[in-house]
Amino acid sequence: MKKVVASAILSASLLLSVAPVSFASEAPSVTFSSQDLDKISDHLNDLGLSKEVQQSLIEKIKAGELPDSDNPEKKGTGITSEIESSDGLKIQRTTFPDGSVIQSTIDLTNAKIKEGNVITPNDVSGGYASGGSGYRTFTNATVREETSYVKARFFADYTLVQGGYSYISDAYDPYIDIIAGYSSGDSLVVDQPKQTASRPARATLTFTWVKINGYFSSTYKLFLYVNNSSASSQLQTY
Repeated sequence: MKKVVASAILSASLLLSVAPVSFASEAPSVTFSSQDLDKISDHLNDLGLSKEVQQSLIEKIKAGELPDSDNPEKKGTGITSEIESSDGLKIQRTTFPDGSVIQSTIDLTNAKIKEGNVITPNDVSGGYASGGSGYRTFTNATVREETSYVKARFFADYTLVQGGYSYISDAYDPYIDIIAGYSSGDSLVVDQPKQTASRPARATLTFTWVKINGYFSSTYKLFLYVNNSSASSQLQTY
């Protein structure tokens, strides 16, 4: 009889050791302070997103999900158009299925421009030059990208060479503002100083967005490309 009782106890203990845990951990979630929500709302308003889209994006990130604009798996799902800001800047705006956006621009408002050997007048707007021949040097141009939760920019000095290879002289003073979290591992380099026959000159700002409470992270690269007579920017997530 004692052997039967001992065997029953052993069997029960084995069952308990392999039985699935009934207390499943909940999906990570984030709570925001009223100051956080005000900051998020102000930024999304600046991006021109509707109240419905704003609320949807806030709920999405609270549930531990990335907006499409910041999700590497959603690359190529957005629709890009060119808009003009109230102060005349040309902005590339990509809108994703969940309503989130990426806005890209090269702001020359505070840039100094030096020209040489220009035969005909060139029109420069938002980092683009056309017509004429010679070169144009831009000092203190602002390379800026914004997503629904991330702001990033840096300054650059570059020269557009008409009929030759353009180049980037310097990239400096990076600024990153994470609306819902913080940045880590920030790095700004001119990794391709001069245009070649096969690739543009390039400067790269790299950083990682770590969401509030560290529930996920996403790595970004903000590129400045200088090629022939134009400059452009692009933000990629990884």
